[in-house]
Amino acid sequence: MDTLKKEIHIFAGTAMRVLVLSAVAPLLTLLLLSSCASTSQHISSSSEKKATYIAHEKIIIMPAVLKYVSISNDAPLPPATYKGEEAGAFLVSYSSELLSKKGFSVLNAKALSSEDSKFRKAYNEILGERISLFRSSSNPDLTEDMKVLAESSNNAGILIFMLRVKVGPSGTWNPYTGAITSSSSYTRLKALLVETGSGRKLWKNEVQLREIPAPESHGYKDAVKLLLENLKTDKGGQSVQIIN
Repeated sequence: MDTLKKEIHIFAGTAMRVLVLSAVAPLLTLLLLSSCASTSQHISSSSEKKATYIAHEKIIIMPAVLKYVSISNDAPLPPATYKGEEAGAFLVSYSSELLSKKGFSVLNAKALSSEDSKFRKAYNEILGERISLFRSSSNPDLTEDMKVLAESSNNAGILIFMLRVKVGPSGTWNPYTGAITSSSSYTRLKALLVETGSGRKLWKNEVQLREIPAPESHGYKDAVKLLLENLKTDKGGQSVQIIN
């Protein structure tokens, strides 16, 4: 009889622990998500967070450079695995919206390319050298191409983005010990505005995001806002003017 009571007591205790674990699991999951929530951190700015006013009202936004690498050894990773193309497309489209509200006129490069073969050739040449523009103070090989773009776009500036994503282990929660770890992945969003006529760099900025970028992420959206926060046009205003 005593043995039976002991077994019933053990069974009841185990069942109670299962019930308690089931009850607190959603709460712990929420705590995990909140502890791993992304934050945008402004880490560098050419203008020291002060507004940079640009005389050029017209801007051509190029597709973002996507660099996904392993956080452990910098080995290249396919952006498609992490929806990199979607993240890059969102960066361009959302930036167009934000800059238009600031008073910039965002030009449609595809429309210009279809109408002007010289523009298309020069644009494609610059497109292939976007990384070099981030790395060096100037690129003499692109001088003529820059001039062609300036003539075809009425001296529009070129805005170039780079997403450099370091991919690491995801955040975890151990339901037995309660141990929580945050995701180690992070992203550096870089932006560079170049004057087409001279190839001169007008403005640059960089923001860090503690997650892999995704269009549906509020953290990613906030990071893009922060990236462009101090870029303004002399024109000012809040009119939306996207030229197609």
